[in-house]
Amino acid sequence: VRGKRRTCNANLLTKVTLRNGTTHFYPIKYYCNSIADSLERLLQKQGFADQCELWRTRQEPEGELADFYDGQLWKDFQTVNGKDLLKSPRNYGLMLNFDNFQPMKHRKDYYVGVFYLVILNLPRSQRFKWENVIILGIVRSLNHEPKNLNEFLKPAVKELNALWIGVKIQSAFSLIPLTFRAAIISTTSDL
Repeated sequence: VRGKRRTCNANLLTKVTLRNGTTHFYPIKYYCNSIADSLERLLQKQGFADQCELWRTRQEPEGELADFYDGQLWKDFQTVNGKDLLKSPRNYGLMLNFDNFQPMKHRKDYYVGVFYLVILNLPRSQRFKWENVIILGIVRSLNHEPKNLNEFLKPAVKELNALWIGVKIQSAFSLIPLTFRAAIISTTSDL
């Protein structure tokens, strides 16, 4: 019903009293989507995988850096340690992003951070569209900036290691699962 609050009564935080007597609340679980599941969902969309391969046939502008594909970083990841990475089909370059935003219109003191991935193989016009972004995790508003964000990324690291080796994923390419690989090749913050 519009205007009425509903609560789920789920425990979201653990209350911890420190030795100095101060009380802190820590999340029980950080929101974290499965990267492989999200990638599979995207790859099952008709035409998505084909969009990810368009960069291979595009005309490179002479003496101009017009897109990520024209830069040295993209070229360096074509092969890694003598093995094809981006050079091979079904292998994706990812950009890890972290941004803070204010989720509430009338409160300027509350920020939320979001970790998300974009697939760099997609054409530039498609990369940051909401339906093509993989949300990794949400960082609640903190009293102070954390020393590092590694704690928030821990759930994704194991999965990223598996994607580096290759993961069987169902896609619109084939009726049987195929091996897909992915690697983070770039990061941004406060984009």
